Parts: sequence; structure tokens; C-alpha cells
Amino acid sequence: MVCELTEGLPDFAVRTAKGSQRGADGRYIPKSDMLLNWLIIGRPSAGSSIDSRHDSNDRHTDWSALMDGSTFRWINRLADRTGWAQPLFKANAAYGIVAFAVLLLAGYITGRQRAELTVVAASVWAAIAAMVALGIGQIIGSAVGRARPYEAMTNVHLLVDKTTDFSFPSDHATVAGAVAVGLIFANRRLGIAASVLAALMAFTRVYVGAHYPADVLAGLLLGGLVATAGWFVIVPILTRIGRWLCTTPLRPLVTRAPRPQLTT
Repeated sequence: MVCELTEGLPDFAVRTAKGSQRGADGRYIPKSDMLLNWLIIGRPSAGSSIDSRHDSNDRHTDWSALMDGSTFRWINRLADRTGWAQPLFKANAAYGIVAFAVLLLAGYITGRQRAELTVVAASVWAAIAAMVALGIGQIIGSAVGRARPYEAMTNVHLLVDKTTDFSFPSDHATVAGAVAVGLIFANRRLGIAASVLAALMAFTRVYVGAHYPADVLAGLLLGGLVATAGWFVIVPILTRIGRWLCTTPLRPLVTRAPRPQLTT
């Protein structure tokens, strides 16, 4: 079937044709749609063509694109009806990431003051996880090659400067997801606060016209998965390093407690 693109839906065939393949109906299949199709219906088996698989599952692709584009349009159009909130969302989109750095520092300081090496290690890992997830996201972004909403759609209310990088996944949401989940392991209260801010950041990036909903959801998921994996693999290693540091002149980096009061 041929999807009739209406106002408010991304014109994928025109905007993201570069690096894509043509389907059986003559339309371009963006790399982002091809990847999503593989995740939903499985990668084409040897000897089968992408064209035939896309043709037989065309309704899947059209439905997912419809939902993502329509949800983006609905959120983005809130900017018209909430002019009073635009400065707040613009500020959060540009500088909200600083709040996550503050929460990370708070988690580290709290663990150090209480002589809880695991909390210190978890806070340090949350910061590292954000960078690791961001690097993985860059690789995924290059592979998927999804265009930004303002490049693929008309009448987008763009409240931030345009960028040249890819849309999927969202870098801001990736960092936010990693910090939020990492801090939940380190300090539940700080983790809950970071989770609320992460959800707000994800919504903000769609509100200002920078990302599709799927972009920010993927970013949150990616960051959260990296942080969770590191809790089981990396944090125990960092905790052992912290114990060793307690026997060196660098002890003040991980705890303020005298040696007898040190706990794990």
C-alpha cells in the first residue's frame, strides 16, 4: 500500500532518502524505518529481499511512522497554546542537563560524607555511564541516520537552534536516563528526583521541536540499560578501588570517616 502523507507526518521519502533503499512500491525506505522493522519483525533471512519484506509489512511501517509523527505534532503544537511556558522549556532544553551534574555531585558528596563506598562508586559510575551511553548512541545514530523533525516535517515549532547531528536516539535523553537510573542505585531520593527531571527533559526535547517521541524514549532506555549493566559489573570493581584508595593518601577522595568507622 502507498501511505498518503498528510500534514503533520514526516516526509521520509523525500527528506531521508540518502543512504536508504527503494521498496517494492517505489518508495524510499529510510534506514531508521528499516532498523525499526528489523526490531519488530526480524531481520530478513538469507535469500530474502528487503523490498519484499517491507512490502508485506508496509502497514507496520506506516502505522509506526504515523504514531510517532502524530504524537510529535501534538506535543510540539502545545508551544502555540502555552506561550507563557516557552522560555522555561527553552531554558530546560539548553541548560537542564546541568541539573543532572548537580545531582551526581550531590550523590558523590553524600556517599563520601557517610563513608558509604558503594554509594560513592555508584555515583561515579552514573557519570561514567552517561558518557558510555552517549558514545553508544552516537554509533547508533550514525547507523540509523534519522533526520530531525524540522528537516522531515513542515510547520515545526522549533524553539532551539538547528543541529547537524542525527535525531535517533536523543543525546539529552540518553544522558538523563543513565544518570537517573544510576542514581536510583546510589541514592533513591536523588534517583527519583533525577527520574522526574529525565522525563521532563524527554518531553522538553519534543516540545521544542528537536526530537520525535521515539528518539527520546530510545535515549532513556539506552542510558538506563547501560547504567543498570554497570551496577552489576562496574560498581563492584569501583567499590574495591575505593577500598584500596582508603589505604592511600587519596583516602579523602572517597570518604571523610576515620578508618574505624569505614563501612561498605
